[in-house]
Amino acid sequence: MKDKNLEVINEFYENLISIKNYSLNTADAYKTDLLEFLDFIKTEKMAAGLLQIRNERVCKNYISYLANQDLKSSSIHRKLSSLNSFYNYLVKEELVKINYFLNVEAPKTPKRLPKIIKESEVMMLFDACDLDDKLGYRNYCILGCLYGCGLR
Repeated sequence: MKDKNLEVINEFYENLISIKNYSLNTADAYKTDLLEFLDFIKTEKMAAGLLQIRNERVCKNYISYLANQDLKSSSIHRKLSSLNSFYNYLVKEELVKINYFLNVEAPKTPKRLPKIIKESEVMMLFDACDLDDKLGYRNYCILGCLYGCGLR
């Protein structure tokens, strides 16, 4: 007897490749994410399978589980994106009624601070401009404008 979970995952995988034209790497990553989620819900006895999820609690527990695995928030976002796409597909195919991942909030992604160029490096850029040449003078003016305005 075929496992309905694996059958649905494989149908979704084929949909990603043939209909949505995703790359094999992306489709493989989605499939891996789905199999990991299936393993989680079965291990934790939260549902019998992917089609039997009945509330958002399962989704939130999975996010907590992922956060405790010391995954980066970008990895958690990708896994949730995979699951959200999968459940949107299941709703479209009328295999489930509700996508519980639709309104689940993922952990915030930390903002990175911009890297600041040192003043000595800025001076090297200005010194590299040949002011006797028209293009060099133009480049000097552009650098002056960028530096003066604080643009990155």
